[in-house]
Amino acid sequence: EVATDRWRAGMIPREDVYPCVPMSTSSVQRGLWWCLPPAIVSVFIWLTMGGRHWDPHLPVTYSGDGLFYLAQSKATIDHGWWWFNRSLGMPFGLSALLFAQDANVDQAIVWLLGRAVRDVFLAVNLAWIAMVALSSITAAWGLRRLGVSRATTVVAAVIFAASPFAFYRNIDQLPLVTYLLPFP
Repeated sequence: EVATDRWRAGMIPREDVYPCVPMSTSSVQRGLWWCLPPAIVSVFIWLTMGGRHWDPHLPVTYSGDGLFYLAQSKATIDHGWWWFNRSLGMPFGLSALLFAQDANVDQAIVWLLGRAVRDVFLAVNLAWIAMVALSSITAAWGLRRLGVSRATTVVAAVIFAASPFAFYRNIDQLPLVTYLLPFP
């Protein structure tokens, strides 16, 4: 609301309020600048994972903490949310709230993708790619708020999103993808 009010007052351009909804030819170009970092990051992930040889239906990792997040995501897809899983635990199920996690936003992304694809591995892999792409958008948003040029913003947002932290831990630390970091 505040950004929309500032746009109406002429303080900020419209494309900064609605980044991917172009209004004119110059707005199309500005909208492409906003959509460029997540596109570059998504292609980078796809190439890093093997390009056309990568099967997104297979988990990126199947060990360590990755198993926990896969089980958490399976509970979200199968039972509607991850807080309680009646498929695990005896005799009544697993109350996951006893093991505190900061994963509601991440699991909301998994839940949305799980509605489209019922495969938990595909949903988690797509969610991870979406979260890394979102981190490039939020980094671009933060850099533009600081007055950084568009070209520098694209480069820095891609570098921020494609940091080794995001790739080294991938779904092993799914809730630690930093796509919400630049927001105040």
